[in-house]
Amino acid sequence: MKYLIQILLFCTVSNIAVAGKSLPTTGDYSIGTKSYFIIDKNRSETLTKNTKDYRRIVIQAFFPSFETDKCNKQLASPYGKKIKYNHCLNKPIEPTAANQKYPVVILSPGFGGSYLMNMTLAEELVSHGYYVINVGHTFFNSTPTFPDGKKIELMSMDTLKMESDNFLDERFKTRLNTYIKIQKDDIISILNELDNTLDKDHLNSINLNNIACIGYSGGGATSAETCSADTRIKAGTNINGILYGDAWSDTITQPFLYINADYSDPKKAEIEMQGGQHIIDSLMSYYTQRKLHFAENSNADFYELTLSNSTHQNFSDIALVNQDYCGKSNPKKCLKYTYRHILLFLDKYMKGTTFDELNKTNKEKDYYFEIIKTVNNTKK
Repeated sequence: MKYLIQILLFCTVSNIAVAGKSLPTTGDYSIGTKSYFIIDKNRSETLTKNTKDYRRIVIQAFFPSFETDKCNKQLASPYGKKIKYNHCLNKPIEPTAANQKYPVVILSPGFGGSYLMNMTLAEELVSHGYYVINVGHTFFNSTPTFPDGKKIELMSMDTLKMESDNFLDERFKTRLNTYIKIQKDDIISILNELDNTLDKDHLNSINLNNIACIGYSGGGATSAETCSADTRIKAGTNINGILYGDAWSDTITQPFLYINADYSDPKKAEIEMQGGQHIIDSLMSYYTQRKLHFAENSNADFYELTLSNSTHQNFSDIALVNQDYCGKSNPKKCLKYTYRHILLFLDKYMKGTTFDELNKTNKEKDYYFEIIKTVNNTKK
């Protein structure tokens, strides 16, 4: 976690980067983005001692937009100019017909870094006709300054601070359980406030009865927790997140996709960062145990995708610029296979379009896709 905090930098708006590594989108839509800010006055902030503080949340909307020849502004990447992204800041949304509104995807980032650490995933989903709400969980992610001038620094909370970096330490688990529940409540706040937050033309173009939740790392645990708590979520995905919180022992009714790193051959830097191979083995055992409970308790269709020769860092944009802590798989290939299967899953349960790839177990050199269970009464 210390590594994540140190290298995932705060994002602001800057001139568009014209050079760097890229991950081109594969869909037909151009991509716009706009920032929104929520202050939920129904939730007192529990991470500060000021009793007058309310919970603040940043959302970055990514949406289908009109194609333009020129784009002058982008969000600044947390990785400087090392990645060339595909969106354009403050472009108008491309309107839809009444019966073709965009499905909504809530995207919860990993814990302890930039709220834009999965921007290539957001862009890829939008290019295929999804409206993505990228969440900035204040205190747990680096986020922009609020319009009233309030700036919330990463990990600047007064309460519930970490006393350990040991993922298996009981005090650490207790803290993470609390944090995941706060992030789950952030998503519920967003769902409650969307009507009062988004621009009218955005609201007219999205289907608020067709919402999925995806998360990476701590955001993956948050996705599972939100599925357990709120039936407005129609489908969920966990990208390599240990199930801190309560969802691992609950019963969910939404279709779910679980994406795993296999940690089959981590690099030396990753082993040293985690404190040794024995720590990695213990973490994987804990991760697998909770995942199995979660799958067994599920009352809906459940899928797993495992990427070969991958580690946790393979699933964020950092994999495109720093491979020291990734597995030995090709980083771009790993992201492409991940995004491909997420789209297959979403298209089935959000758009009603089924492809053969999602209907059979498939073992390839670079990944293993498995149908864990199918349930006849799963809502699609």
